[in-house]
Amino acid sequence: MTDKNKTPENRNPVYVVRQKALFREIQAMPVRDLKSKDVRELDGIRKDLIREACEITRCVQYVDGIARLNAIKVHRKQKS
Repeated sequence: MTDKNKTPENRNPVYVVRQKALFREIQAMPVRDLKSKDVRELDGIRKDLIREACEITRCVQYVDGIARLNAIKVHRKQKS
């Protein structure tokens, strides 16, 4: 492994394991497959999608907050 991105200097210490999002699976699923599911399965999918949406919203807020903090740090450095 001589890839430059694999060297310890360039390696990110935080690893994000990407998984295929449920909403993408649902979008790719034929409508007939969704229609064939019973009400309990559809309710479970709905709850999972709502949870996924909440997690995404939370992550966006987290990233926005960090971006604001970084902007404040840059602004403070420029004032000094």
